[in-house]
Amino acid sequence: PEKLESVQAELQEAICAKGDDKADWAPQSSLEVGLASREAFLRWAKYNPEKARVRRATYWARRTELFQQQPCEEWVNEEVAIALRLGVIQVPLGARDLEGRQLLVARMGHLDYTHVGPIDICKAFWYMFHIVYEKEFEENNASSETPAQFKGVSLIQNLANVDRSKFRRETAQLVIGTVQDNLPIRMSGIRILNQPWFFTAIWSILSIFIGAKLKSRMTFLGSDETKLREYASVENIPTDCGGALEWDHLAWLKTRGVDIDDKKAEES
Repeated sequence: PEKLESVQAELQEAICAKGDDKADWAPQSSLEVGLASREAFLRWAKYNPEKARVRRATYWARRTELFQQQPCEEWVNEEVAIALRLGVIQVPLGARDLEGRQLLVARMGHLDYTHVGPIDICKAFWYMFHIVYEKEFEENNASSETPAQFKGVSLIQNLANVDRSKFRRETAQLVIGTVQDNLPIRMSGIRILNQPWFFTAIWSILSIFIGAKLKSRMTFLGSDETKLREYASVENIPTDCGGALEWDHLAWLKTRGVDIDDKKAEES
């Protein structure tokens, strides 16, 4: 406890010295107190005060740019709701890899830019990453020391049914930046499935934005979905990725109060 208090004091001193205390406007809901708290950034930085300060500053700068001063509960406008409903990023709550990390599933084949743009897709990713923390925050009796903070999360990227029109440089930069530079949650593993024949050309562009540490955590599995079982049990892998997990993303969104215009939903 004494060491923690000392590190917290160092972080406070660094924040004030750099003028980063302007980011303290966050509403004090349980989720804000958890993920957006200074302690969350300290844990992400393994209690390195300067590293925590920098990540906290980039988090609030980017969050303010995307959402102004809205609390998380107000992030879902009509466009973000459409982006969420597309299911490009999903969080089958309770599904974990063999190390106990929450699994996220991305499906680029679901991208549709008819009614949403890259910014809306990025906002959907922000929302879903905060859901991971919110759920674990609740399960840990309002303790901000959650598995996502210590172990990180794992991502399955299923590229089935992807064509070149789905790949947009701006979307890639925004989403990669969110994972790599903004959130105080570690991406411990990324398993990429069903790369299309033109992926090599796309990767030559995407890899420019990805740091060495994140690249080291990426595994390309090709079309052999059984290889995912080296990282998660069949029961925790979604059916479209070769597993047995059935997750109704749309039904879950309804429990969150997310809804969109029916006509736009059908078109998307």
